[in-house]
Amino acid sequence: MTEKNRFNYYIILIFLISISFRLINIENFGLWQDELHTFFNADPSVTFLETFERLKGLNGTYHREDNTILYFYILKYFLLLTDYNPLFAKLFNVIIGSTIPFLIYLICKIHVSEKIATICALFVGINIFLIHQSQELRPSIFVVFVSLISILFFLKNYKKLYSIKKSGIYILLNTLMLSAHPFTSFILVGKSLYILSIEKISKKFIFFNLFCLLSLLFFFILNYDYILERIEISPADKANSYAQLELKFFINFFFRTFFGTITFGALNLLIILYLIFNLKFKIYKNKFLRFVSLQIFSIYFCLLFFTLFITPVIAPRYILFVLPLILIWIICSINLKLKKNIPYYVLFSITVINTFTVLENPYIPRPNTNLALNFITNNNKVLNVYSNNGILKDNYIKHHRQFKNGKLKYIDINKIDKVDKVWIICQNQPRSIVRKFNPDLDNCSLNNPNFKYNELKRFNPDYILKLYEKN
Repeated sequence: MTEKNRFNYYIILIFLISISFRLINIENFGLWQDELHTFFNADPSVTFLETFERLKGLNGTYHREDNTILYFYILKYFLLLTDYNPLFAKLFNVIIGSTIPFLIYLICKIHVSEKIATICALFVGINIFLIHQSQELRPSIFVVFVSLISILFFLKNYKKLYSIKKSGIYILLNTLMLSAHPFTSFILVGKSLYILSIEKISKKFIFFNLFCLLSLLFFFILNYDYILERIEISPADKANSYAQLELKFFINFFFRTFFGTITFGALNLLIILYLIFNLKFKIYKNKFLRFVSLQIFSIYFCLLFFTLFITPVIAPRYILFVLPLILIWIICSINLKLKKNIPYYVLFSITVINTFTVLENPYIPRPNTNLALNFITNNNKVLNVYSNNGILKDNYIKHHRQFKNGKLKYIDINKIDKVDKVWIICQNQPRSIVRKFNPDLDNCSLNNPNFKYNELKRFNPDYILKLYEKN
């Protein structure tokens, strides 16, 4: 086997490892509130215009979508080709997340050996936060995907961007990246700083920034509705934002979240500080590490700038695309400093232990939707189901795979008198809202005098099932 074929097998193996991690418990996970928005907005049975109205909140029916529309339309057509259920929706993100290590490999091998590129891909593939974000039905992992494609094209072609073909493709990719999320503009700042460090202020630097401005212009044209809705941010919105700047940000820089635990996050932060102290100007002299360093700096700096002068956005998912760059920086800096395999073996072992530990013991366990629906199916006495948990939750339950496979029948409230027995499924104490649960809390009832309550089943803390039958 040639060395090239050997590394090809390694990349295939890393892809299989990545997708395996991302499929763990994928069907057993319920959806958080923001994921319910995603699933509802990506319904392939509605028209293009209705999808757009859903993203705007259906005239105040629920909160408007905070992200740009690109991801939702791509997900919509994926579900049109497959099936509209939460599992297939999450599989879309799993597939995207599993290809990210391959993009990392392609990015790294431009400047480093295939061995180091493969190691970088492996660590990205088993990172716990990237795994979790691949399992979550939100645009974050898609934003990482398109950002890395833009970075890959830039690193391979930044010396050739001055041809019409290359510059056109580059502008297109940047526009796509910005349309995935406007915070990817932070990456453009990093690219500009890198070109400045190489070319100084020259014609090439001016042309490059012109391409960036054209990309921003096309983004504004394609997403003007999104921009106009968010151009005015009230003081109340700023004050009520959950992503406020706090002192702890300057202590851990999201590393606790990025690496799953306080201990492992602190270890990686200490490794970075040690390498910066020891390598010093060697980092700048190494062109690839210089590029990655400038990207990381630009992303964090722009996040702080946006928070201080526009609105608070201090949340790790907003800059998830910085995490693969941090992992690349750590691996390549270790290689520059030590050039030995032992540090990788040690760090890999700790990473695997940390990943399995966090996967098996999540900070906030997800809702037990599967257990509740499977209980009704296995009960096999009554298959009628009624839910009154709002348009988003009810849509999710009606299209759930267990609901379809169990041949459950959704009963509308205006037709409930036509059945003799019905299960009421209630969202009782959502895990995303509360942290301490009341085991006796019961917010589940059917306000119909023709029915009496017969049986109760709890799936703490998320759901209560109640069986009602006619008097």
